[in-house]
Amino acid sequence: MVGSGKAHGTTAPNAGSVMINVTGGPECSSKCGNVNIPYPFGMEENCYHDISYMVRCDTTSGRAQIQGMSVNVVDITIEGHLRVISPVARVCFNETDKVLAENPSVDLSRFPISLGVNKITTLGCDTRGNIKTGQVFQAGCPTMPGSCNPVIGTCSSTIGCCQTTIEPTTVLTRFRFNVESNQGNVGKKSFNNCSYAFIVEDGRYNFSFTNLFNLKKQDLESHEMLLDWTVDVNECEDAHLNSCSHICNNTEGSHTCHCPKGYSGDGRRDGTRCTKNRTNIQKLGLYMGITMGVIATSLAMFLSCCYMKQRRIARHKEMLFKRNGGTIFEKLLSESEGSTQIVKIFTEEELKKATKSFSTDNIVGQGGFGTVYKGSLIDNTVVAIKKSKLIDPNQIGQFVNEVVLLSQINHPNIVKLVGCCLETDVPLLAYEYIDNETLYHHLHGKSRGSLLTWRKRLNLAVEAAGALAYMHSTTKVIHRDIKSSNILLDKDYTVKISDFGISRSVPKDKMQVSTAVQGTLGYIDPEYFKSGILTEKSDVYSFGAVLIELLTGEKLNSAMATKSNRSLVDHFVLLHNEDRLVEILDDQVKLDGTPDELNRVAHLVKSCVEPEGRTRPTMQEVKEQLLAVQTNLALPYPTYET
Repeated sequence: MVGSGKAHGTTAPNAGSVMINVTGGPECSSKCGNVNIPYPFGMEENCYHDISYMVRCDTTSGRAQIQGMSVNVVDITIEGHLRVISPVARVCFNETDKVLAENPSVDLSRFPISLGVNKITTLGCDTRGNIKTGQVFQAGCPTMPGSCNPVIGTCSSTIGCCQTTIEPTTVLTRFRFNVESNQGNVGKKSFNNCSYAFIVEDGRYNFSFTNLFNLKKQDLESHEMLLDWTVDVNECEDAHLNSCSHICNNTEGSHTCHCPKGYSGDGRRDGTRCTKNRTNIQKLGLYMGITMGVIATSLAMFLSCCYMKQRRIARHKEMLFKRNGGTIFEKLLSESEGSTQIVKIFTEEELKKATKSFSTDNIVGQGGFGTVYKGSLIDNTVVAIKKSKLIDPNQIGQFVNEVVLLSQINHPNIVKLVGCCLETDVPLLAYEYIDNETLYHHLHGKSRGSLLTWRKRLNLAVEAAGALAYMHSTTKVIHRDIKSSNILLDKDYTVKISDFGISRSVPKDKMQVSTAVQGTLGYIDPEYFKSGILTEKSDVYSFGAVLIELLTGEKLNSAMATKSNRSLVDHFVLLHNEDRLVEILDDQVKLDGTPDELNRVAHLVKSCVEPEGRTRPTMQEVKEQLLAVQTNLALPYPTYET
């Protein structure tokens, strides 16, 4: 263990629990002059811990010096501190030149300067006192250059005197102490031709300006600095400190006792010591019987617990299946026999196996909704499995809604729902895997739309419009969150509309439905946003915003729009009205598209984002207009109002 100044029978304030004899033994001297010599220090052989703690005593002067140390000791405390006389560095001048310089090298043996409680002190005008180890500067304190006129103040004013604390950044046991000039004026004042530097314990030197007048080195040699001392003690190797009868393990601040294998007890000489264990055949048989009984009972309890746990898991999964709409889906599947769009109900184990227990290596997408994993089913079908974050029970209906809607939709441009898992806390959806990212990625990613020619963009718009027109007319479903990041593209750049989590189905005898406002800012229909009344024309507005992205290559919250303090939609409409649309069109679009095609699509966009839904076209009309542009069919600009 490592101890710091510990006394026998007393624990020092900053020490561990080991006790050290203060005097070292009855034959050991305990004083040198006025200096107490506690163990581990000593003056005679066998009175000190090792040679580095040996104290040399000058009986004539009463001065004490520790082996290997270049300074005199004035105090040794059992709290782990040494006080020693500080070395003094000085430099003196006559009227023309330097006549004396003393820059002492200091050796403190193994005892470092106490950091944070000692101060470098410099006296003189235009002077700097330095501590260096080799050529490396460790600490210093300069007085202010220039005037050394008498002032009233403390040493902290740096006029004639400077003090700075030696910070706890390094261990200092061997260093050189010197005085040097800041600007070449050191020691040239008529009243003070010498400058000095020394180290002193904080609070043990009070500066007065009169110190600068005819100051002598001997006036400073009474100042003390504080050092630290420690001692390494292995109690297991010290017969006086080792309390063990058999095995001793040394620890920091103490030691522990143990018995060897086959013995029992506390292993301490003042305790139960160690006693050899006694065994016999009867005890062995009894122990074996008890052991077998415990094993048999434990095994039975384990199997019972496993059975009960599996029952609880099964009941819990059954409860989750019903809560997550499983009964509805089973009925739906039975009614869909013979249909080409059949949604399979997966078990949790099947989807775990498909995703390698939802390995992070299988993650293909993450966001506020949750995480999407790539998985491979037992028949090698590749799917994208949507695992939503924990949701409250009120949102389960939203999930059920998405599955019901998707199970009714069969369109080449709408992502196909392969199946779902309903026996988990958060239901899981398995979609067909689309491997070419989203339209948002292609427009705003690294390629910045360079791979999307005007013809490709126009075709994407036609396919997306056709999918939405199918939803509105055939299934009476309003998507409610059409945006470029919900339009997937496969390897052939075929559109797949996705994410029906907030979609709503409109009753066949109605044209609209009132609902809480949901969607994405920038794409959301402002009329729906204000009224809460959702219609098919709400999807038309969102689609118009996507067309603006296709034409401009800009994000809806782009810097181009924010500079004008308008949304990108409003900025597009303004430039269209002022016949300045070319300023905002994407370079790829301007390169490939004809003026007539671009004007016709821009006019269609303007009609899609009209403030009032009744003046917007239907998605079927949007699809027909885009097809006309695509086939160069000249149709007049229509006017929409319903």
